[in-house]
Amino acid sequence: MGPAGPQGPAGSFSGVVNRDALASVTSGQTVTLTSFCESGEVATGGSVNLIPDGTPLTITTQRPVGNTFGDSPDNGTSAIGWRAQVTAGGSGLLVVHVFCAH
Repeated sequence: MGPAGPQGPAGSFSGVVNRDALASVTSGQTVTLTSFCESGEVATGGSVNLIPDGTPLTITTQRPVGNTFGDSPDNGTSAIGWRAQVTAGGSGLLVVHVFCAH
């Protein structure tokens, strides 16, 4: 292994925050829910869960979104949110998380 190279330039992001969208669901209900980053933030990923933990949940799809209509981002463009479509196996609180760099 060779010597270490010079220090690279500082990154453009100062941190990552979680933003949530919430919806009450009942057993058997299919729901599509989207969580968005705030203006100036960029989505770096996301996840979905149903509270209470352990409540059955079928995830049909989860993906980044590129605009306020919930469309997928175009190739090479930034994502601004995270969308999930699920069917609840029990009643609870559906949470879609988006992880936003700022």
